[in-house]
Amino acid sequence: MANSETCLIIKKLKTNYQRYFLRAYQYQYWLVIVNNHFEDVYSVFLYTQKIKTKLTRSYELVHFPRSDQQYRDVLIALKKFSNLSISYRDTHHLIHPGQDVALDRVHGHNG
Repeated sequence: MANSETCLIIKKLKTNYQRYFLRAYQYQYWLVIVNNHFEDVYSVFLYTQKIKTKLTRSYELVHFPRSDQQYRDVLIALKKFSNLSISYRDTHHLIHPGQDVALDRVHGHNG
């Protein structure tokens, strides 16, 4: 049984999930759980991408202190109200996203 702090975390997770999961036509949605060792928290994100485009958006639904029991309780609750696929990431195993940006005048990288 989840304690009161975990119940508040789950309530916030559900509220933000309903806020950002719009079920929009021609969009893909998935969840990402990050084990963030830098800030000593778990974070749950909702990612969205319009089909046939490259732009991906992410929304942090909730973050909470790294506790194995709390993590299990939140994950069980999440799986009860969401059928979205879940990816897991760990900041101990960061992956370089590709080439460094050397020139992008739109975003301020002028070489």
